Amino acid sequence: MSTPDDVMKDLKSSLPTGDELVSYIENSGGRVKRGTIAKHYKLKGMQRRALRETLQDMAKEGRVELLGGNYVGLPKPLPSPLTLHIHKQDGDLTLLAEPQDVNFQRANLHITVESQLDIGVGDVVEANLTQVAPNSYVAHPFRKVANEAEQPVLGSFSNLGKGLPGQVVPLDPNRLPRRFLIDTKESGNIPDGAIILGRPITGGDRHAPPMLELIEIVGDQAEGVESMIAIHNFNIPYIFPDEVLNYTEELPAGLTDK
Repeated sequence: MSTPDDVMKDLKSSLPTGDELVSYIENSGGRVKRGTIAKHYKLKGMQRRALRETLQDMAKEGRVELLGGNYVGLPKPLPSPLTLHIHKQDGDLTLLAEPQDVNFQRANLHITVESQLDIGVGDVVEANLTQVAPNSYVAHPFRKVANEAEQPVLGSFSNLGKGLPGQVVPLDPNRLPRRFLIDTKESGNIPDGAIILGRPITGGDRHAPPMLELIEIVGDQAEGVESMIAIHNFNIPYIFPDEVLNYTEELPAGLTDK
């Protein structure tokens, strides 16, 4: 005697394949109502329920997205360039990556890495992406990003009291941890509320907030230092080698008509 699961399995086997459904959604502009899919494939009764469950399974796999109003869509393409974390090397030594930003991570996302850079598992890179199929990309890294734990911290300083270390909260909302400390010898010269740039100090008590070494006081407050905030939040290069700086000295002071 057939069980309800057996019946549903038989119903699903009578539906178009996942690849066919993805192709139909793609040809429909990347977004279509579930009822329109059922009508296109002449599905009725329990077949429509099986279609709903099939699309739910495909959404869990990351192949489609379930939208409001019974719409089904294809996953939105990832932005390019994008910061990636190289997390794995498969059997044929191909490097695989995932978005560093959790907002871009999704189920069954496949990103292979093609690069001439000296990179490996554990590295973080900035890369241009080429989409080769829904949820499948080839990454072309153009810059290796320093380990976040070693990157300078741009943050807002607050004085915790006489004899206590100062506290720095990163301005980048994605920067972890959310709290750093600065030694009292340095914090005494920093105005409360100032925006500072600090270098993480490795080692120390792993149960306590990490310490920073002061690099510079950027400004008395966040207003007026928007450029520096953007530079650090988006990893924009701002320190250049001597040969680049020497070349810029030969450039004219202003723009010409040419």
